[in-house]
Amino acid sequence: MITKKNILNIEDYKPGKSIDSLEKGCGKKKPIKLASNENPLKVSKKVIKAIKDSLNKINRYPDNSAEILTEKLSQKFSVDTSSIIIGNGSDDIISMLCQAFLDSESKVIMSESSFSMYEICSLIQGAKIVKVPLKKDSYETNLNEIHAKISKDVRIIFLTNPNNPTGLAIEEKELENFLKTVPENIVVVIDEAYIEFSCAKSAVNYLKSFKNIVVLRTFSKVYGLAGLRVGYGFMASDIAKVLNKVKIPFSCNNLAQVGAIAILEDKEFFDETIKIIKEGKKFFISEFEKLNLKYIKTEANFFMIDIKRNADAFCDKMLQEGIAIRSMSAYNLPTSIRVTIGTKKENLSFIKTFKKIY
Repeated sequence: MITKKNILNIEDYKPGKSIDSLEKGCGKKKPIKLASNENPLKVSKKVIKAIKDSLNKINRYPDNSAEILTEKLSQKFSVDTSSIIIGNGSDDIISMLCQAFLDSESKVIMSESSFSMYEICSLIQGAKIVKVPLKKDSYETNLNEIHAKISKDVRIIFLTNPNNPTGLAIEEKELENFLKTVPENIVVVIDEAYIEFSCAKSAVNYLKSFKNIVVLRTFSKVYGLAGLRVGYGFMASDIAKVLNKVKIPFSCNNLAQVGAIAILEDKEFFDETIKIIKEGKKFFISEFEKLNLKYIKTEANFFMIDIKRNADAFCDKMLQEGIAIRSMSAYNLPTSIRVTIGTKKENLSFIKTFKKIY
């Protein structure tokens, strides 16, 4: 069997473990999972009802263009339907972008500590990766250094706002000034998976000014649909036309579309999620200050903490106590951990266990 060399050298994506896997790993029933930045409210009742009402339709292929969902997003964000792409999670759209714009002669720029699928999807196409370290001490995205790395071979720049795993957002004027200086032939992908938790201005507002940007969003975080895999992207219609050429047919299934439509109409669930995250954020900051921990004041639904010791070993010990959190060693931050803000009960359990081990 002959495999492309660039594929063999790719490191596998390391996802957070499922609850069932965590139970086996720690030997405890109902472990607390604070490792994947999921919604602590579980699932909207409106979503459950909508999906139940649609179960008798799963013998049919889904709407390939996700017309109803696309129209809902168009109305909500005042973006033309021709500028919206729906995917099987935002990862799917990242893959489409890489398929459409990258080859073995091209380069991609990204922050050293950011979502690993940017790198994986780029490497699949044989592109060369240019990584830029975060700003020392502040952990902010270094837009000046990213700009300095731009060359004639660069085809895509990936930015995450707020960034994962730091939770920091890019200052509005800084982002706008950066976009003004990027050549029009380079696609700037701005991943806003956590924007709903942030005070940052969405890059959706820049779509009319910059025709080379793609803004990614997801239903996996604030909307609580991680298990259904629904992502969406806003972009110039010319870019959307290109992505539709490489898009896999029926990539967003029937139940995923139904669930996404239902959650967009559930303002109560959205507001309750934001409330729980704000309360959890306030609680964690208070506890971290008492412990004199080095943490980042996040604008997302998670915290990154430098524990000044081996993060892998620390996370293993936490898991043995039934608490799943994420080591940041894969992000080149070997002494840092990331913890998702959960329910009040989950947050208290985390702090209690953290103190015991730390």
